[in-house]
Amino acid sequence: MPWLITTNRLSSGAFLLTFGKLADMFGRKKLFVAGMAGFTIAMLISGFANNAIYMDVFSGISGLFSAAVVPPAVGTLGVIYEKPSKRKNRAFACFSAGNPLGFVMGTIISGIASDAYNWRASFWAVAVIYAVFTLLTIWTTPNDTGDRTRLTWESFKKFDILGTFLIVTGIALFSSALTWVYLGTHCFGIETDTSILRLAGDAPDGWRTGYVIALLIIGIVLIACFLYWQAVYTYPLMPLYVWRDRNFSAVSTFPINKPPSRLRLPFIPNSATLCQFTYTISY
Repeated sequence: MPWLITTNRLSSGAFLLTFGKLADMFGRKKLFVAGMAGFTIAMLISGFANNAIYMDVFSGISGLFSAAVVPPAVGTLGVIYEKPSKRKNRAFACFSAGNPLGFVMGTIISGIASDAYNWRASFWAVAVIYAVFTLLTIWTTPNDTGDRTRLTWESFKKFDILGTFLIVTGIALFSSALTWVYLGTHCFGIETDTSILRLAGDAPDGWRTGYVIALLIIGIVLIACFLYWQAVYTYPLMPLYVWRDRNFSAVSTFPINKPPSRLRLPFIPNSATLCQFTYTISY
């Protein structure tokens, strides 16, 4: 169960910067439509799952397509509203509001479908909705302006392959080691009021488990290497100058995901949220 929930956020958070770079280089509309279509197909196939590994894999794949959709959407808004204005603020506010609203509506629709038929119907209902929106994006999303990068050796250099490897692997290992699971009252039908920090799914010895320590250390080292590489590379995935913006830095370190109160640990920013803010601030 923890991996079924975590793999989607893990893959979307790890690949958000990567797809942002791809959108800027090769076209936002193409990536946006492809991401919507891919998510639709992933939801459709997930409805045919017959084991846990099947579900875990396609949960991660759906996260990839979620990551492919966010950067071109943000980038398109940034291009349309180039200058700061109230209308631009409203546009980005509506975009930000879409996340919680979509979560609520998706939960309601999936719940109704599951109650009326079965759990497979919840995936297929979401797939139908996304199929409609995918068709709409073809006509409603503005075409890209300006020249796009062609697929050449020079474009591979600008893509920052090493930076992509470091950030994807670093976030994946680090997030895999730390998985927050909060069990509140009547959560999953269980009456409890305890907070549990589950490490790497079902680590037998908690913090003392060897692979948990290894994942944490390697993940932190890779993320540190990524930050150094972004400081010296000519075409970074995440220009470090964005951290000079006080609003961005404050929001990125704000405890968006509140950890359980019994665990006196420093807050660890959500990787998906942090990557999204990083991409957004450039616009």
